[in-house]
Amino acid sequence: MTAVMDGSGVPADGVAGSLQRVLSPGRSVAWAALTFLLAGTSPIVLILGATAVLWAWLRRRREAVSIGSWLEHLLAMTAAMYAGMSVYMVLGRPWVAALDGAAGIGGTARYAAMLLSMAGGMVVLMRLERHGWRMCAEMCIAMVAPVAACFALVGVGIGRYVPLLEWLNPATAYDVAHAAMLLGMIALMAFRRAMYGSAASPACR
Repeated sequence: MTAVMDGSGVPADGVAGSLQRVLSPGRSVAWAALTFLLAGTSPIVLILGATAVLWAWLRRRREAVSIGSWLEHLLAMTAAMYAGMSVYMVLGRPWVAALDGAAGIGGTARYAAMLLSMAGGMVVLMRLERHGWRMCAEMCIAMVAPVAACFALVGVGIGRYVPLLEWLNPATAYDVAHAAMLLGMIALMAFRRAMYGSAASPACR
């Protein structure tokens, strides 16, 4: 099959591939910087740690998955998630606080509203990347389920029955739930690594 040439006589797919290799690291750095500005260092440390573990596992299994594309996609999703939270903090939180004063909805409901805004930001990005609604729903479940499990365990006082889980208590619940939400997203993306780790993935175009 004859290769399609661009004006310089270089195969067009070669030009696109070269641009991809040049621009992809820059996009990853940009997404990482945005995540850092919106959420601080903790998500970045968690993401880089998870990426290192996945990279080592893929090398051992010799799977043909682009860890760079996977990381770029993960950073983009995380940035979108925290962007949604930032919008909530500026626009939604005053309304929720007003409801709290009027109806006493409590901290759990306020956290649920923030969680909804984070999932919303992620869904907006996924739809812009042309992911289907099924994939969006799957990602939302992966985010919300660990948070729900975290609060359920705190609610039953798991620390009283399992000494190794004494650190999971009302004082730490929100921080742990935040980390669990991100870990849920990472776990799903690792499971579907062939899709999220493809250079042809919409997020990496």
